[in-house]
Amino acid sequence: SNGNKRRKKESGTPLILFDVDGTLAVPAQKAAPEMVALLARLREAGFLVGIVGAGDFEKQQGQLGGPDLRSRLDFVFSENGVHSYVGEKLLHCKSIVEQMGEKCWHEFEAGLNEILAGCRDEAAQLLQAASPGAELADRGTFLERRMCTVNICVI
Repeated sequence: SNGNKRRKKESGTPLILFDVDGTLAVPAQKAAPEMVALLARLREAGFLVGIVGAGDFEKQQGQLGGPDLRSRLDFVFSENGVHSYVGEKLLHCKSIVEQMGEKCWHEFEAGLNEILAGCRDEAAQLLQAASPGAELADRGTFLERRMCTVNICVI
């Protein structure tokens, strides 16, 4: 396939990496079809094309045209590169829980939840100052556990 030919000449082929949120797509939104088509045109022109982002792979896939994303790109770096693919082949993935160990992870998670609870009042005050009438519950205050990272949003 064209992708295999491209990988065989990687050392001399320019690589173009795009950030997903804020570059290819509005954060947490689907990319315009023109952006998805641009990635394909760059590959057809002989460039290696990849994406990098903080989101997990499923989020990136949803933003960039669906379930065949890895077959349409040469490199995918999800969760800030900790979950990485070269084409459809997994290059690297290690869960944060595996790295820390189950016991240490639960202690870490409990500490993060404590921090969120402790700053909730201050976060609510800051939100009110910025957006009178807004509520934290409407904003999606969260502690999101991903495979390789933790995303914390207090406001």
